[in-house]
Amino acid sequence: MKADDEIQRRIAELERTSRLKDDLFGVVSHELRAPLHAILGWAEILLARAEVSPDDRRGLEAIARNARIQAQVIEDALDLNRIASGKLRLDCKPTDLAAAAQAAIETARPLATNHEIQLAHTIDPALSAIAVLGDVDPQRLQQVLGHLLGHAIRATPPRGDVALVVRRADGQVELAVEFDGVPPVNGTRTASHNFDVGLSLVKSLVELHGGALRVERGLRHAAAFVVRLPLRTGDAVRPTTAALLNGHTTGQAPSLDGLKILVIDDDGDARELVKTILTQARAHAVTAASADEGLAVLRDLHPDLIISDIGMALRDGYQFMRLVRTMSSSEGGRTPALALTAHVQTEDRTRALLAGYQEHISKPVEARQLIAAVHRLTSADRADA
Repeated sequence: MKADDEIQRRIAELERTSRLKDDLFGVVSHELRAPLHAILGWAEILLARAEVSPDDRRGLEAIARNARIQAQVIEDALDLNRIASGKLRLDCKPTDLAAAAQAAIETARPLATNHEIQLAHTIDPALSAIAVLGDVDPQRLQQVLGHLLGHAIRATPPRGDVALVVRRADGQVELAVEFDGVPPVNGTRTASHNFDVGLSLVKSLVELHGGALRVERGLRHAAAFVVRLPLRTGDAVRPTTAALLNGHTTGQAPSLDGLKILVIDDDGDARELVKTILTQARAHAVTAASADEGLAVLRDLHPDLIISDIGMALRDGYQFMRLVRTMSSSEGGRTPALALTAHVQTEDRTRALLAGYQEHISKPVEARQLIAAVHRLTSADRADA
């Protein structure tokens, strides 16, 4: 009995330690994301102004670029923690590989331009009707390819080129990123032997889906990252290029002309940033600095959409939305709502949806992504009406 009691005690201690680690990751992620939201957002707004001088533009582009990199490092660390704790859920689904690969190329293009690298790609169009095993959905696949392309671009000398090749090989899908640079050691460490979070995450994600990541000599270049994923048979998918691009399309952002939007955030910088983005998209944005102030404005304004932070003092975003959903339609109880927050764990998104939000978006958010979400939610609400 004593031995069993000791085993149970140790199990309970391990579970407590795991919870504390998850809580720490959540707190650190939130505290890092919140200031990045303002940094990236205001850099984008200033870059959009025609009167910015060339020197100022280079500086603002560097600020925005590095803010995105920092946000990605935070997201990668969270994903690695989810994998290590067994909390990353796999959802087997067909995937338009050709469209996802094209979207990854477009996302990597600004980095390539900054490093004077020419991006080339060869994508088998037949793979738009191929399904792979596991959870390599468009976003996960773009995440994998994005990290490999980013590492290849940074490792390639200026005026070099990086090539992405997507093809079938020996009954599998092969994704090869070729480049003329120094490959990492063991696929997870750079040439300087510094730990690379992104490559470590890629390796873990690929292996979770039954695939393999190798570093080898390229067909036309000095080195190549090669990902092989098993195929499923009998599944076909519809191309979903527009959805996959997720805000990276070259077209203009939709106009929000005439929309009334209530923005609630207890952080003044974040509140003013979101208001500016919405106003420039021709929406009428009204702000509130707390959940209680937001409830009062909601009754008076009758907005088309609510955008609310989650981690607010006194009354948080979950409590706020649960109160909203108890209100009558005439008071605004059915108003669609978007959670814009630095609380980004899977359980945070689930709590937001259960509280009554229709969508959950992570900070930092880019202007185009926010505008697209607002347009999506308000258009869906009008269609339902």
